[in-house]
Amino acid sequence: MTRSYKGEERRSTFRIMYEPHKRPVLMIRQQEFEVADISENGLRILTEKRFHARRELIRFSARFHDGETVDMEGRVVWCRNNEFGLHLKTIIPASIIGRERKNN
Repeated sequence: MTRSYKGEERRSTFRIMYEPHKRPVLMIRQQEFEVADISENGLRILTEKRFHARRELIRFSARFHDGETVDMEGRVVWCRNNEFGLHLKTIIPASIIGRERKNN
């Protein structure tokens, strides 16, 4: 099932929405999460159960469709049912955004 964002668009940058079989993987400590969509400075993450996080800065890595892994920092800015949003301190490089746009 493809889930699309239905809320009001608040991002000022382009959003890439992924099909379930093409989603990047996000690693926070030893936990893996699917990335539902990305923009240059934010991620929407899917979880199998509720995710509760403090709004402190966290470090994580993301493995993209082409296999490239990027270490990043960000802050959880919202949690809702089985998803949460990360606002990135580390901006996803434009080269990766371009490749992800092309391959999605």
